[in-house]
Amino acid sequence: MRIAIILPGLGMGGAERVATSLSNWIAKNKTDEIYFINMGENTHNFELDKNVKVYHKNYDTKAIKGFKPVVLLKKLKLKIDFVNNTLNEIKPDVIFEMLYLPLFFVLPYKRKHKNDVVIIGSERANPKAKNIKFDIKIMSKICPKMCDGYIFQTERVKQMFSKKIQEKSCVIPNAVSNPYMMGIIETRREKVISNMGRLENQKGQDVLIKAFNIVQKEHPEYKLVIYGEGSKRKKLKNLIEELNLKDKVTLAGKVKKAILEVNKSEIFVFTSRFEGMPNALMEAMACGLPCISTDCIAGPSEIIENGKNGILVEVDNVEQIAQKINFLIENKEKAKQMGNEARKILETHSTDKIFEKYYNYFSKISKKKEKENAK
Repeated sequence: MRIAIILPGLGMGGAERVATSLSNWIAKNKTDEIYFINMGENTHNFELDKNVKVYHKNYDTKAIKGFKPVVLLKKLKLKIDFVNNTLNEIKPDVIFEMLYLPLFFVLPYKRKHKNDVVIIGSERANPKAKNIKFDIKIMSKICPKMCDGYIFQTERVKQMFSKKIQEKSCVIPNAVSNPYMMGIIETRREKVISNMGRLENQKGQDVLIKAFNIVQKEHPEYKLVIYGEGSKRKKLKNLIEELNLKDKVTLAGKVKKAILEVNKSEIFVFTSRFEGMPNALMEAMACGLPCISTDCIAGPSEIIENGKNGILVEVDNVEQIAQKINFLIENKEKAKQMGNEARKILETHSTDKIFEKYYNYFSKISKKKEKENAK
């Protein structure tokens, strides 16, 4: 097979990690040709194997001036031309698109080569979450209908879609694929509670800071460190100052090897209001950390067995989060047991197990298309 994986950009998110890690795994473990199409800037957030043929955005929109609608149309044409010229060169058998947007630029190619290519899409979050953007909700309804196959991260999200979509889809969770974790060992734990994620409303760091404010009154020796960057930095900084926590809470920003710092902490707390399958939580579990997570739809409850390999709490419940943090601080042996159980995710969600499922699904949908064409 010739497999093309396409993304709108290469930010620091979970979809980008999955796409790059999957590309690298296929390049190392299969004989198929693997191509990576990045519609955004060439960044160095993730490394790609030398055997992955990479296409980054090769056009500049900054020089386009004039009437706004005309400018938008010209930019749109540049993106369409880039994607379709690249696909015409590659001639893929399978196109795997992530984060909705690329699908719309792939459609012109699909119309011309509908018998020769399959398009597989993926759902990366909970499309029915209260705080999710309106355009995301719309695209989450349209995109699955346009694809030959669809991949969900969790069974709970799959059940939100029609029977027709479910019949052509499958569920594949994320793998623990952060390359900086390879060979990670348990280190001396510091009196630090950590969190890792974009500083956005979805991730609920405001709730974590409020909960920590309760915790530090009983355990003033502990600190809270939050790794990540986003639009809510100023708001979170103001909250820290209002609660007089400047010496206790650190917004560490974007750190490339953040997981190595998280590994030094004693407890990891994940406070998202909605999710897909949270990479940050999985990586913290793989470090052997006792983890507390909100029981948001959809991912945490599919990887945490409450009380065994982690703790689930209600979304936005400040008091409950504080109570569970205090519990882990005051019950070291129980916390260690949870961490040991959590580490087993390295086996259940290894790259070999998870990415083999992706590859097999690509093969299945491709063969199905071949049979349909042969009729």
